[in-house]
Amino acid sequence: MFCRQIVADLRKAREADASAPQTVFVHLGSIAHGEAFFAARWPEAKAIANPSATLYDAFHIRRGRIGELLGPSAMLKGLGAALRGHGIGKPVGDPLRMPGTFLIHQDRIVWSHDARHAGDQPDLRAAHAVARALSAHQPEATA
Repeated sequence: MFCRQIVADLRKAREADASAPQTVFVHLGSIAHGEAFFAARWPEAKAIANPSATLYDAFHIRRGRIGELLGPSAMLKGLGAALRGHGIGKPVGDPLRMPGTFLIHQDRIVWSHDARHAGDQPDLRAAHAVARALSAHQPEATA
């Protein structure tokens, strides 16, 4: 379903800094799968169930090749995550689908991370820096 490590990292970033970008997860499981997953890891998280993968296709998130899914880099990242308490769960949806991370501002993708392998994690600090720069250029809302 999700890499437990990235969920933990995003939650930690949000709890440490309320100005961190709002996170919305998209997953290939059912609504019930998503609710059960996040109830244990981040109950306040927002998630969209997308078992048909239409959003994955719209964002050009492709299916991985064997080396991207089970190659040395992916396996090392998986081992590191497991050692930090983020074990591998039962696959839900299409286990070959690669991960993707996007920062969306208004109606544009302003930052993205295309995973090189299944365990490739985005640079959340870089995404947050882009979000801060965008918010610094926003006109103040008037009441």
